[in-house]
Amino acid sequence: MDSVLRGCGVMKVLVIDDESDICDIVSFYIEEYFKGEISFSLASGAPDAIEKIKHTQFDLILCDHNMPSGNGNLVQQYLLENRLDVKYVVCSSVEPCDLPELYNLEHVYFNILKPNIENGIIKLCSLLDLQKVNDIIEQEYIPIGINLLYLIRVMPSDIYISISSQKYLKCFHQGESFTDGDKQKYQNKEIFFLFAKVEGDKELFFKLINNTISQILTSKNKTIENKLLETHSQVSEIMKSYGFTPESIELAKVTINETAKILTKGDDEISKAWLRMTLFGSYPSKLFVLQSTLSSIIGKKLKWSTESTMQKIVMATFFQDLNLDSLELIKLVDYHDFLTKKHLFNLKECENYLSHPIRAKEMISKLKNVPADVDKIVLEQHELPHGDGFPRKLNSHQIFPLSALLILTGVISKTILNMPKANINFEILFNDLEERGYNKGNFKEIFHHTSTFFLQNK
Repeated sequence: MDSVLRGCGVMKVLVIDDESDICDIVSFYIEEYFKGEISFSLASGAPDAIEKIKHTQFDLILCDHNMPSGNGNLVQQYLLENRLDVKYVVCSSVEPCDLPELYNLEHVYFNILKPNIENGIIKLCSLLDLQKVNDIIEQEYIPIGINLLYLIRVMPSDIYISISSQKYLKCFHQGESFTDGDKQKYQNKEIFFLFAKVEGDKELFFKLINNTISQILTSKNKTIENKLLETHSQVSEIMKSYGFTPESIELAKVTINETAKILTKGDDEISKAWLRMTLFGSYPSKLFVLQSTLSSIIGKKLKWSTESTMQKIVMATFFQDLNLDSLELIKLVDYHDFLTKKHLFNLKECENYLSHPIRAKEMISKLKNVPADVDKIVLEQHELPHGDGFPRKLNSHQIFPLSALLILTGVISKTILNMPKANINFEILFNDLEERGYNKGNFKEIFHHTSTFFLQNK
């Protein structure tokens, strides 16, 4: 193997795709998973790529097949004709083995099948012996919401307050009580999470949190929006800080299943809850509450009212932005909004945003017993009716119906959260959405019921 490909010196990589977003995503994952210094070049088609190859000796080329200015096999043909020693990888929705008349399969080093780009890059790294070695350090401190501690009452372990990203100070001993006064004190200081140092029986600890989450969701003394806000903020914090462990995944599933049961209830109850929402709380929890309840209201009007369908909607809404760290990226209404504000973000943030639907899909695919179609819904979360969204540029007739529901309710929910409800002219909003194609294809019925709901309740 070439010395550069063993991690010595700079590895020169050429990424070829006619869609710049895909080039960015591939580059992002290579940078994420390859060790050593990397120099990237990007090309939009075969002619552009061949010009770059004439002037640079690349170590690795990742190339799409279908490109308007010239398909990927022309790049391989040029490499073979000029006897260039470079590892050639096909990164496309088609497989070179299906096109033996176009590709010399003996000289295709590897094939990455879209849209599973991340998994393909990881396997390629392993094949090249270039994968980063990351020590997995289990999170020592787990966040626990003030409302949760108030319900638990007797501390299951020592409880700490975070005074920096690496420093925690003990504020409760195991067995001490968490009182009304304690809850008020921390809320007044705008401290909404304390931390437990989990030692010993983690399964027992998470069982306690599970039971408390269920207690909140089945409470008769809390409004629907309060139930969902409290539980989502707690579970999403644990998922982000503790990672995808059997315990945290089980906690997420319990929350999603109980939320789906709540949202399957009568249409009037959920509609009244939505109309009275004060939208307090923080991103992304209030987005989850607004979007999942709105999806449930419109889903019922479309006769998509079974608990299994609601589970798909709730799970997709829960996981869609879980791998985005930036709240400002989560707040972006759609791809057009991103393009308008792209200058506000650095390259890493832009790549993170453009790749997150694919990463969300792959996150879902790693979970067991997930309802069918959830991975498809999160993958399509940023597609747009006119086919100018991402990552696959599907149009209103190609987008999956449940994805269309999530997309439209997401656009509306984020618009509302970015502006007080009282200041929104819903007639103007829906006229704008109509011009943008949300009344066509698989959006048509969803748009009709959504606009009717808003214009009747304005």
